[in-house]
Amino acid sequence: MKSLSIRQRIFFGLVILGTVFTIVFAITINLSGEYLEQHYISFAYQEELQRISNEYDKNKYLPNSMHTIGFLASNKNVPELFLKYKPGSHHEILWQNKTYHLFINPLKNDTLYLAFDISVIDEYEKNITFIAIALTLIGVASSIILSLWFTEIMARPVTDLAQIIKKLSPNDTKLSAKTDDQDLKIIEDAIEGYLERLANYLIKEKQFSGITSHELRTPLTTILTTIETLLENNNLEQQTKTRIERIHRSALDMQYVSESLLQLIKFSPEKIEQQNPWPISNVLTELVKEYQLLKRNNEIELIFKCKHEATSTTQPKIVKLIIGNLIRNAFQHTRTGTIKVELLENKITVSDTGSGMSKDIIKKYNQSSVDEILASESGLGLIIVSKLCHQIGWHNSLAENSDGGLVVSIRLD
Repeated sequence: MKSLSIRQRIFFGLVILGTVFTIVFAITINLSGEYLEQHYISFAYQEELQRISNEYDKNKYLPNSMHTIGFLASNKNVPELFLKYKPGSHHEILWQNKTYHLFINPLKNDTLYLAFDISVIDEYEKNITFIAIALTLIGVASSIILSLWFTEIMARPVTDLAQIIKKLSPNDTKLSAKTDDQDLKIIEDAIEGYLERLANYLIKEKQFSGITSHELRTPLTTILTTIETLLENNNLEQQTKTRIERIHRSALDMQYVSESLLQLIKFSPEKIEQQNPWPISNVLTELVKEYQLLKRNNEIELIFKCKHEATSTTQPKIVKLIIGNLIRNAFQHTRTGTIKVELLENKITVSDTGSGMSKDIIKKYNQSSVDEILASESGLGLIIVSKLCHQIGWHNSLAENSDGGLVVSIRLD
């Protein structure tokens, strides 16, 4: 069973409290009315009963009016309903469609039955009961409305704090704002303490990753230099040359990943170096030529088309890392077919005819923020591209290729 939220518990608690108070108040009014009625009649008519009894002993007179009727047992005209009652006072007896208060008083040689019509009083009592019920319903409705209002007031600081937390980014070490509620200050301090610990942890992770990337540079450079030297030997057997080329592709692949990760770690918005506008087509031409080495076989064609020249003020190195990762990602998912890099007026696209991605993953990638994209779903290359584009203010998106495979578009704005 799903537990109630804090807001729901506050609301239902206030409603129950208000309802119970209203019902108790209404019952108290009703019981008080009945109590006062009985005691008022007993007190008011007791002297009247004594006076009538004494009058009867002297003048043998019994009252008989609209509101008071007297009977003697000796006259044998006492209603059968009254005969079953013992001497004393009896309240709310229904006789002839009216309500009476009956007094039975023994005389010297007889018994006096004196009935007082209290129908009017009983009607007032019913009206009071009706009013009490109406007040109960109004009280319950008011309790619900007031409970909603008070619940909103009491829960608002928590809601405000939740909205502040929701807007936090991984780089924040402090809350962007604080509530005025002193009771929530403990939670706010705990959250900020956690953010600070998390920031310190991320700094250590970045430092470790930076050191690792730097350490990888030297052996990768050595490996690539050695491989290039070996490939210059024309006396190599074809089988040996094929294996060395495979090692060369893997080393280049590792170098691009290492440089991309190092760029992400070193990035600082305050230290972005703006360049004079330079033509992007030159870098893309050089990049496509360089990546020809990553082709697994001749069944994959890597081509570049410049439909419209575009310029950029971003460092060429970052542009190479972004497009390079897209080409590398296309090679990983394409066995045969074409990988095409196109430069448009304000956009770069990289398309392939490989295995592509499911529509759900494409939709999720396009709708997610940079920090929500999972490498397990889209691959490390697209994660790096997304983060690098975010750093320099570009926007990337995925789409299905009509020829099969994937199209990655990057808007240069």
